Amino acid sequence: MKEGNLQLLCDLLAEVDEEGSDVSVIDVNKSYPEEKHKTLLQLAAERGDERALGLLLSAGADANAAPNRLTAHTALHSAVAGKKAFPGVFRMLLAAAADVNARAAGGKTVLHMLAR
Repeated sequence: MKEGNLQLLCDLLAEVDEEGSDVSVIDVNKSYPEEKHKTLLQLAAERGDERALGLLLSAGADANAAPNRLTAHTALHSAVAGKKAFPGVFRMLLAAAADVNARAAGGKTVLHMLAR
């Protein structure tokens, strides 16, 4: 999903939320094959986009979803997997009950990834 598309979706979620409309019509837990089967929450986490993350979580995004069976990454894994970790995103996901002990492919937890 292109950066602009994630931003567009976040703008839409914010507008729907402000109007008090039903956000359940938007599947915030869908995974995208063109993005290696990542969810919107994982994409926001790996980009460090706290605004998008907050909107997605308040719209019901699953902080523990791991749809890619090859990597088994959750949003927490995505937040620390790149060259730069995002502490704000990490804290937001923990507040949303993300499982710090979730194991990605190869048995790695987020702590293993941070220790690298």
